[in-house]
Amino acid sequence: MTAMLRHAGYWIRRLANPPSLVIRIENGTARPTKGTPPPGFVGACNDVARDFGIDSGYVEVVPRMHGATLRFSPDIRRDSHQRFRNVWGAVRPKG
Repeated sequence: MTAMLRHAGYWIRRLANPPSLVIRIENGTARPTKGTPPPGFVGACNDVARDFGIDSGYVEVVPRMHGATLRFSPDIRRDSHQRFRNVWGAVRPKG
């Protein structure tokens, strides 16, 4: 079974609410693949990926009515989500 079918719920949510910013983690290294991240976000994502041993996945910023929220691909360990959120809270554009 392909990863897309195995995680169909994630992909349906992603299509219904597309992200404005995507950070892809590949071979343990984070890089932006969509949008322009705020200063320091990619480096901090690298730190989190290293600290939690995350080899691959996506961290996405999804716009909401009052701000934005983070969404994670199934490969991103659940116990790392709050650390990514903390980083986003520290660097996100205020306004």
